[in-house]
Amino acid sequence: MNSRDLHLCKTLVTFLGHTLGENYEIVLHDLNRKDNAVVAIANGDIRRRKTGSPLTDAALQMLASRAYLSHNYLCNYKGTTEDGMTQDEKISVISHLNRKGLFQLKGSVPYVAKRMSCSVASVYRYLNELEKHAGD
Repeated sequence: MNSRDLHLCKTLVTFLGHTLGENYEIVLHDLNRKDNAVVAIANGDIRRRKTGSPLTDAALQMLASRAYLSHNYLCNYKGTTEDGMTQDEKISVISHLNRKGLFQLKGSVPYVAKRMSCSVASVYRYLNELEKHAGD
């Protein structure tokens, strides 16, 4: 990929991250690089990835299966976080703790974030997501 196309794709990553919202991780790998590292990412705090992070197991599977011959992207897959939990599982735990009133206690959000191997921002994002869907 030439530098102009790479720049356009990086811009698209940022755009999609803002458009789709903070619950969607958008990642761009440059497979022409020797390390195949992430060259752009939006909402990387979901899985604690950043520019320079290595390929995921899902991306490695796509390469091994040669799926890139018919598709040059991978979307709508359920990934897991570093601790093996899916985002839905984490939201379920946060929901349970919230119903029990845990988040009324001072310092509970950083404590839960540490125990769940996620950022404080992620815990607040999950709480906001639960609040949005509370009326559904």
